Amino acid sequence: MAGGWGGAAGTSKPVLGFDPEIFSRVFKELKSHLAAKENFDLNSLYFLLYAFAEKKYEEIRPILEKKLRQAASLQFSDFGTDGNSFSQAAETARLLLDAFSVFQIDEFLKSSLKLVEILDSFYNEKLGAFAESETDAAFTFQNAMGARTFFSVSPHLQNQKIREKAERALKFIQERLYDPLLGLIRRFPFESKELEYGYLDDYAASILAFTDAYLQSGNKSYRDFADVLAKSMLQELWNREKGGFLSHVKADSSQEKISKEALLNNAQAFEALWRLGYLKGQNSYFKWIDLGLRRFLDEKTPGAEAAFASILDMRLRGRIELEIVGRAEEKNSQKMLQTLATLYAPRKIISFINPDDQDYILAHGLEAESYPRLFGCVGLKRRADTADSDRASIERVLDAAWHR
Repeated sequence: MAGGWGGAAGTSKPVLGFDPEIFSRVFKELKSHLAAKENFDLNSLYFLLYAFAEKKYEEIRPILEKKLRQAASLQFSDFGTDGNSFSQAAETARLLLDAFSVFQIDEFLKSSLKLVEILDSFYNEKLGAFAESETDAAFTFQNAMGARTFFSVSPHLQNQKIREKAERALKFIQERLYDPLLGLIRRFPFESKELEYGYLDDYAASILAFTDAYLQSGNKSYRDFADVLAKSMLQELWNREKGGFLSHVKADSSQEKISKEALLNNAQAFEALWRLGYLKGQNSYFKWIDLGLRRFLDEKTPGAEAAFASILDMRLRGRIELEIVGRAEEKNSQKMLQTLATLYAPRKIISFINPDDQDYILAHGLEAESYPRLFGCVGLKRRADTADSDRASIERVLDAAWHR
């Protein structure tokens, strides 16, 4: 986007052949499955929350709230004692925060904050990263997940210390866990016997974390490093034979059938590319998503099927067009971004326009008496705008741009 310091120019249309009814079919099957079962999984709940928010499927509200309350009752000890317990707790905390944004049920916020408090106990001030208390080992995936969760909770609490910890965790990933030749390293300090790198979950979670940081701050260095990671991921992990991303792990590369974990990691990777396609105006990223969807939409693996249906819906419908005309460092720009961060809207993409770029402003009808100002657009045409940063004003602009 000429003259802008953000950019959301990607407008590539999906390739022909995708069935738009896939989402509805998966939704009906998953709703029926959850209603008949006592258990649940986080991927299914995120899919249903997406469906409720994006489609206004009111009929799902009772079962969704019931399952979310079950998730809110989880304790950290319920996530097990292996290395994934931190990541699962972080994902659950973020899910409950998003659920609170949608339903405004205090129980969801309180339960999320309890998990965040425990996650905070893993933060190592000396390292500036989330680390294992006994070994001081800091892992890329856990730091990306921790940063995402802390970025999510920060605007709800208006807690600058929480946000600073998230920022330091991302700095740790960029400076300690990334090598320009090898890409993302699995852990720090490095194990002497073997240097581990090339894990898809590290890439997908990190790109999402850095784009989260960009959308909350307008600091384009976060967006640009996410783009560096995306290019590395495409170069190193795309598998032509299997039509998707595969980690440099023998278990993944040797099996004929891709594991459920690898499928879910691919879905996250496609979501990350979807974001960057708009944030960087890189239409080529959408082409990679389309290639992956052609490979994976026939997968019937529970959880993964729902994840790919969500990505397809995002791909078919495009972004929610939000534009801030103003400078990122301005106080009211930051307030707008923080309010937006408390509102769950999976397809929201914010482009940042320099107020000096009058050619763009006039061409798209974004003129106003003063800036910074938030505009909600459809087809790059303004539908609503505000100079205020309170929730009601921001929500009105978001809803005007959010065609469900």
